[in-house]
Order: sequence, then C-alpha cells, then structure tokens
Amino acid sequence: MTTKLPVTSGIVIITGTDTDVGKSIVTAELTRQLLTDGTDLVVVKPTQTGLEPGEEGDVQLVGRLSGLAPERCLEFVRLPEPLAPTTAARRAGVTLAPMADVARDLAALAREHQLVLVEGAGGVTVGLDGVGDGLLELADALTTLGTPPVFVVVARPGLGTLNHSRLTCDAITTRGHAVAGLVVGSWPGVAGVAPDLAESCNIAELADFTGVPLLGALRAGSGASPEALASSWLDPEETR
Repeated sequence: MTTKLPVTSGIVIITGTDTDVGKSIVTAELTRQLLTDGTDLVVVKPTQTGLEPGEEGDVQLVGRLSGLAPERCLEFVRLPEPLAPTTAARRAGVTLAPMADVARDLAALAREHQLVLVEGAGGVTVGLDGVGDGLLELADALTTLGTPPVFVVVARPGLGTLNHSRLTCDAITTRGHAVAGLVVGSWPGVAGVAPDLAESCNIAELADFTGVPLLGALRAGSGASPEALASSWLDPEETR
C-alpha cells in the first residue's frame, strides 16, 4: 500500500478541528501506511493530558494499533487532568517547555529519522506551553530552524464541520504554513448505519470549501483493534 499522506519526509503536524475528532486513530492509520511503505518514522505527543502514569496514552495507542515500536512512540510530558495542556500544567504546578525548545527537539528527531509525526492536543490554537503558545507557534519555530512542517487536519463528518475545518485551515495557511490535506476521523456507514444528509454533503464539499484536498476518511470504529484499523481507510470516492 502506498501511503495516502503526500509527505514522506520532514515533520508533519496532525491537528484537529476540535477535541475527540479522531486525531490519534488517524495518526495510527497514517503510521501503519508509512510502516507498510518502509518509512523510517517516529510519532511524538508533546503533551498528553488526562492520564495517570501507566495508562495508555495517545502515542501508546498509535503504537499498539499501527505496530510502531514503543521506543518510536514518544511522549514528552504527561499531566493528569483532562484539560488543555497550559491549564493542566498550571494546576499541576508543572513548567512546560516553550515551543522553541520543543521545536529544537523535533528538529533533532527529524535529522535522525525520515519522518516525524507530531500529534497535537485538541485544536490548532490550544496552548501547549506555559504562555499559551501552541501548534502555530511550534510551526513558526520549526520554520525558523529550517525544518518547516506541514499540517494534516482531522475533521468531524457532521453539521458544523465546514465552518470548523475552514477556520482551522485558514489559521494555519494565513500564518504561512502548509496543509497537506484533511481526513475525516470517523465516517459512518458501517453496521447498516448510513451517512445522514449533512455528512454526505459535507464530505463532498470539504475540499472546495476549505481549499485543502480531502485525503480520505476512516470508518467509525476503526480504533477497536489493529485488524479494524487495517481495513478502515476510505478514499474520498468511497464515501459517496
């Protein structure tokens, strides 16, 4: 299988239009595709919130579903409360590294590996350090270091996603960064459940409305197991 991600080297940041849109499952599926193609990669979660030590986090889920080795699934910081990282760190009395420092760590990984996948937290403007800087500031810092990233945006299929997707893509592109494409994180149509009217219209209009290509969609329930994930990808024409 050839990966559906149109970028196979450098740094790719995976963000979402909101929280719980399927970022981790999309990251797992892209990782699985890249591994199948023989890509040398690591997956990074700069800040994981809402979990205690020993619980499975997003990068551990990515590794379990995709088959990526645990030593290539990197989590920089873990915070217990299920809040935005800036808030969770302040409440926990933890000082988060500024985005410039995170960028240097990611750039170093990019020199060692063909591809670095970075999964954000929530949406693209969510604060990831002590002053509230997030993925956009991280992308700025990476660009300054000579390792400009590209983004993949994960979206919901239902009502409201056109607005949220365009706002997210516009926030990225007006900052001067590239969006490689959109992925719908949980597409209905399994177990006899058909997409509703809004979902069917949205998936047909997302690319034109945002100006960003639709790479594909993942079937609902694709994160249930590695086997489910392996058959989850739908190209855009397969959703219609």
